[in-house]
Amino acid sequence: MTGILVRASRVVPVGSSLRMSLQLSQRMRPIMASGSVVRILGGNQMGIQLHQLTVPDSERLQEFLLPLIPAE
Repeated sequence: MTGILVRASRVVPVGSSLRMSLQLSQRMRPIMASGSVVRILGGNQMGIQLHQLTVPDSERLQEFLLPLIPAE
């Protein structure tokens, strides 16, 4: 849980530091995070390495993402 891929209308250069709010669902409060852009893909996607998520925020992110992973 150390990175995310974000599709955006505007990208920032590799190495840029970001602060973001991740609104996962209407029922969950946002996750506040900081990170760095580590790659640009396809001109409108950024690979962002997250820095120092709190344990509760990391757990909430996992709780949100795990049901989205297809079963094998």
